[in-house]
Amino acid sequence: MIVLKVVLVSKDRDYISAWLDYVQGNSSGLHVRFTAFSQGDSFRDHMNEKEGRELPDLVIAEPEFLNDWLNNGEKDQVYLG
Repeated sequence: MIVLKVVLVSKDRDYISAWLDYVQGNSSGLHVRFTAFSQGDSFRDHMNEKEGRELPDLVIAEPEFLNDWLNNGEKDQVYLG
């Protein structure tokens, strides 16, 4: 079974909860593993931690979180298309 690894980042914890509730209530939730953050520092630390961890397959982030992460040298490893 293929598991899609997704990182979700939003300041709005209710938005994060709605996403997670949807995924858990949907049959596709069995094939998706979400990691969610509402704090930029925690998100950045998670994404920059390289030892023993693969990058996620998908990052869903508000622009300010994504731009902050990408502007700190990670854009060379990510395809933005």
